Formats: sequence, C-alpha cells, structure tokens
Amino acid sequence: MPVDPSWAGRTYPESGPYLVDGARLREFAVAVGTAAPACFDPAAAQALGYADVVAAPTFAAVIAQQAEAQYVRDPAAGIDFARVVHAEESFEHHRPIVAGDRLWAALTVKSIVERAGIAMVTTQVALHDAVRRPVATVVSTLAVRGEPVTMRAEDKVTDGSGRTLAGAGAQRRPGAVPGVAYPVTGAGGVAPDTFPPVTSAQGVAPGTSSPVAAAQGVAPGSSSAVAEVRRAPAQAGDRIGPVSVALTRADLGLYADASGDHNIIHRDDQAAREVGLPGVIAHGMLTMGRAVQLLVDWAGPDPGAVERYTARFARPVPVPPDGSAELAVAGEVVAVAGDAATVNLVVTLDGHKVLGKTQAVVRPRSADPAGS
Repeated sequence: MPVDPSWAGRTYPESGPYLVDGARLREFAVAVGTAAPACFDPAAAQALGYADVVAAPTFAAVIAQQAEAQYVRDPAAGIDFARVVHAEESFEHHRPIVAGDRLWAALTVKSIVERAGIAMVTTQVALHDAVRRPVATVVSTLAVRGEPVTMRAEDKVTDGSGRTLAGAGAQRRPGAVPGVAYPVTGAGGVAPDTFPPVTSAQGVAPGTSSPVAAAQGVAPGSSSAVAEVRRAPAQAGDRIGPVSVALTRADLGLYADASGDHNIIHRDDQAAREVGLPGVIAHGMLTMGRAVQLLVDWAGPDPGAVERYTARFARPVPVPPDGSAELAVAGEVVAVAGDAATVNLVVTLDGHKVLGKTQAVVRPRSADPAGS
C-alpha cells in the first residue's frame, strides 16, 4: 500500500501529558554520553538558572516519536516500517526540558512529497507545557519506498578500521537511498505518562557516576575532558574539537533502553543483514545525540545552551560485536549574533560523513528560569 499523500496537512489532537522525571533524564543523559553536571545534579542545574535537572538536547525526540505514532501506526496512512528510513531530524528548543515538566504534544503531517518512487514524509511535533508555553519543536523526515536497491560503489560501508562491510553489489534494506541511512522504529511502545523505568542494569542513580561518561574518562558532576569549556565570546572561525566518540554494542543497549527504540537491527547481526545492512548499526539518533555533546561541553557545559540542532542521516554506523566504532566530531563557528553562535558540525567514520548538513545554534545562559 503506497503512502497516502492526502494526509499532508493533517493535524492530530494533542496527546499528553508526558511526565518528565529526573531519573528518566539521567538515564537518557548516560545513553548519549554527556557528563554535564546539570543533567544529573539539581544543584548544578539550579546554579545555571534551571528549576531541576536538564534534558540532553535530543531528548525531545523521545516524546515526539510517541506523538508521531498516531500517524505512522495508522494502517490507512500507508507507512510500512519495513520500507522506512530516517532521513533528517531537527530540534528547536524554546526553552530546555527539565525534570518536573508536564508536556503536551501536537502532531502535524507537514508534507508528503514523492520523488522517483520515494515518499518523503515530514512531520512536526510541537511541545508545550501546562500553561501552553512552547517548549520545543521537533521536525522529522522519513523516506519510504518499496523495492530493495543495489548499493553503488560510492555507498560502500566500512567499519572503524576501514574494512569494507558492504558495497558494490550488496543489497541495502528495502527503502534505502543514497544520503538516507537509518531505519527507524515507532514510539517504542511507550504511552503518555508511562516512561520506561531506569533499569538496574544502567547502574545510574542521582548523584552516582555514569558508566558511559566514565568510559570516556569523565563522570557526571565533573567537567568534561572532551572539549574546552568556552570562556571568551565566540568568534566566526573558532574551531571546536576534534574529539573521538566510541560507540560499542553496550552503548546501543543503553540507548535502546533510554529511548524506547528496540529495533532489532541495533542488536542482532543476522536480522540486520536480512534487510540489507552490513550488520548491527547504531541508532541514528544516538549518533546525533553523541555528536552534539561536543557543543554542550564547549558551552559550559550547559545542556540547555543548544537552542537549535539539525542533521541529515547520510550513512549507517556499523558497530562491531567486539571493540567500537570510532566517530570523529569537530565543529566550526560560522556566525555569531549577540551571545548566540551558529556552529557547523562534521561527524565522520573512517573518513566518511555519517551526518550531513549538521548545524546547531548555541546560546549559553547563566540564569534563565525554566520549568512549568
């Protein structure tokens, strides 16, 4: 069944409230590798002007995906997840999400455009708080097509050592197109008011250290070792990083639990190969979430400083069963307006971009009240 283009412009009734608690935010912060104290310690968050611990910059996607399920899971819409890949994601934060928030989500199908047999479906989820103040806007673009296609030589996939895992003559998963890399799942079975619990396997509780951050040589509540903290005003041309970000199978498990995205392609090699992938790959949103931590650290660290963030998913990130995939992340300030810096990020694996057109607007703040 093809995607029904008549659904473009449809707006759904608001869903919610989605209850945000500190344990949930800490779990997600661990999964995306942040060491920002404000994500773990209420006192550190309050010192920056926030009411309680702050969400990592990509946390809003967890709530947005739950709202999007109203559309993508409706059989009449023609969205078959066997034919879906994640093409692009963007965030606009009107203010940071903090523990204690009660959020409502309004879903709109912004556009459905068919190009060469591929339906590009763009949705927008607007989040607001209990008094209807805007909190965040999340825009997602999915690419949907039917038949499998053959990888071109230039689309070959390599692991961190440069070994070719897939390339010319290999079959990509149904729906794969150049420049669109990541399969997506639905809302992870999470309903409003019911976030997955922080499991004991995470080993993370308020005031304790993060296993992910500890593996990177930092711990929640301490300053991050991965990027210089910005003290002087930013200037166009300033370079940030580069840093190396390691992704392991254990990291994929942490992110699956924190986000609700338990797609089997992120944990089972055979299942991934059956849909044309080289093996287990990282979640696209995990790659995006890990990459932006460079800017969180540079801004203070201040997880609420990232006001806008967008990326296109260009290539999958294969993660070996042993060892890790080593991403390189670097940034450059391309514009400054007042205290806001626009930064372009380059995220590569083995010299190839895995995120394209990746840009963020960063505005550090010292006392900006947040919370509903």
